Amino acid sequence: MTSGVPAGGPSESALSALSVPAQAGGAADAAEVATLVNLRDVGGLPTSAGGQTRPGVLYRSEAPRPGDAVPDTVPVWPPRTVIDLRSGMERDEHPLAGNGTQVHVVPLLGEQLAGDAEQARSALSGGLQTLYLAMLEHCAPGLVEVLRLAAGAPGPVLVHCAVGKDRTGVSVALLLRAAGVTRQAVLADYLATGPNMPGVLRRLGYRAVLPDQMLDVVPGSQEALRRELAAVNLAAATAVLDVVDSHPGGAAGWLLSHGAEDDTLAAWQSRILAN
Repeated sequence: MTSGVPAGGPSESALSALSVPAQAGGAADAAEVATLVNLRDVGGLPTSAGGQTRPGVLYRSEAPRPGDAVPDTVPVWPPRTVIDLRSGMERDEHPLAGNGTQVHVVPLLGEQLAGDAEQARSALSGGLQTLYLAMLEHCAPGLVEVLRLAAGAPGPVLVHCAVGKDRTGVSVALLLRAAGVTRQAVLADYLATGPNMPGVLRRLGYRAVLPDQMLDVVPGSQEALRRELAAVNLAAATAVLDVVDSHPGGAAGWLLSHGAEDDTLAAWQSRILAN
């Protein structure tokens, strides 16, 4: 790979995925993991009002692959709606499209930062923490669209990106907090991806999805950044919650102030919260 930032900033391909370091022997390992390993239903999480989230409404995962076995960790499969947060350079034909499943593409971050070296540098300057905060800054319309689909599209709804950690983590955290799920439960759900990362990396064949020209926009150690991008980061997730929780009206208020409709928010809360 060439180093340095292309004129005008990094390309969309350089900003895609955002999570996996390069290692050898990936193809054989990927073939060994023929089912989703970071899939979970976010039902059963406690709310600050004493309730809990309803199972069978919202799933989260890494990217499904052709030939994946039917998972046994969720009550209904396949989901009727998929929200794919990956950028154009990451996507092929979606393996779940058709047969009653509608796939909605809502790219987060890649398209928003492509071509802008300064914004890309800022997003990666502090590792996952600045990357996650950049999603709130640059991807608010996409996050509002995720809410709209989660509230109204046929369920179950699956939200995924490449590894189900960063873009999925921020999106799901915002949805859960907007429904009143406790901070502790939201953070625990985010951290639950950590033990799944070895299997996720094997499924992706250890692809280097942050190429050298993207890493070169950030001064310092490339290898340290690669390692951070392949792990969960409690401080980064906490920083996201700090921003949205401090907004007037909390996470719900943040979404409303960035274009969400009151009826959409109410529909989401009614859908995800058990009676």
